[in-house]
Amino acid sequence: MVTFLLLVKECGANVLDDALHGALTHFFRFAARGNNPYGDSRPEQGFVDNGKNGNLAFAMAAAASLTPNGEESLYAGARDAAAMTGFYTTTFMLHGHTGGGIGEIWRRAGMGLLYQKMSAQFREFMDNRKWPYDLSRHFDGSFGILGGASYDTVEWGAGDGYRPYLNGKSLVEVKEGMSRGGGGTLRGAFITKDFLDEFTKGPVTLAATTFLRYGDRAIVTMPPVPQGSFSLWIEEMKLPPIDDETRRKSAADMQRTRELSK
Repeated sequence: MVTFLLLVKECGANVLDDALHGALTHFFRFAARGNNPYGDSRPEQGFVDNGKNGNLAFAMAAAASLTPNGEESLYAGARDAAAMTGFYTTTFMLHGHTGGGIGEIWRRAGMGLLYQKMSAQFREFMDNRKWPYDLSRHFDGSFGILGGASYDTVEWGAGDGYRPYLNGKSLVEVKEGMSRGGGGTLRGAFITKDFLDEFTKGPVTLAATTFLRYGDRAIVTMPPVPQGSFSLWIEEMKLPPIDDETRRKSAADMQRTRELSK
């Protein structure tokens, strides 16, 4: 989140300063103090960081670019310190939550921030990984993480597209699957006025087709088989009543948001 807010700010868009400063303060204190932890806890110790320090390095790089003194700022130092841990938090490869590939993705990207300042360490890091990186390149030119579970297949996340029908007429077609962490997200289609006439003709038939995803990281099967479930329901959407007091409160909230974003 902090990286996203900083990049949005760098692009010139309005960002709530309270949210940005709070997130930046939260994560900055972990730089050069061990491993970037999960949540609001003490820095973690050890030689396995699951790629979180590489992620932190990019957040600090964005912060440094927004600071007037840039490369001389504390954020630039925090960036280098966080990126440098990628060099020695590698007691073994392919570790990280959500699949071993995530650690390698952030760690090598973080080390890439040091290719000028710490060229010897960067070169050693990359040279030692040249062989697995070469093997990670697929025949079609795509790139995965060899042995990185779900990060070593272009089929990861394939599936979950859907097409709902009303009396045999397609309402919408969605070809993309859910992103990581998107489980439980509601997806569907609005029945627009173009289809309202169908309800005046008598009973209607609602149906939908889908293809379930392959390669769920939680269930490893070879060869891969469709996993998950699919259900369909319909709900009536109603607008809540809006009185004068609700309008005044909404206007006040919008004004406060504008003032905070200046």
